[in-house]
Amino acid sequence: MIEQSFDAAKSFGQALLLWDRYFLSVPALERLNTCHLASETRMHLVTKAKSNVVAYQRPPAKKAGTGPTAEKRPDGQM
Repeated sequence: MIEQSFDAAKSFGQALLLWDRYFLSVPALERLNTCHLASETRMHLVTKAKSNVVAYQRPPAKKAGTGPTAEKRPDGQM
């Protein structure tokens, strides 16, 4: 679907693609990015994100050796 839309956009020079949220996926966005890198033609995508989409940010890396030692813990367990 992305390739067909991109081929149509080539004949116009630019295009605006309106998508239902059902079609929005990571592979589709990656394919759109690949098409943009391979050509000077631009296709803009307008869609609404799914309501079940959640964005996560990776937690910062923990430093080795942080946390209370066995002597400082009230229960004395490791």
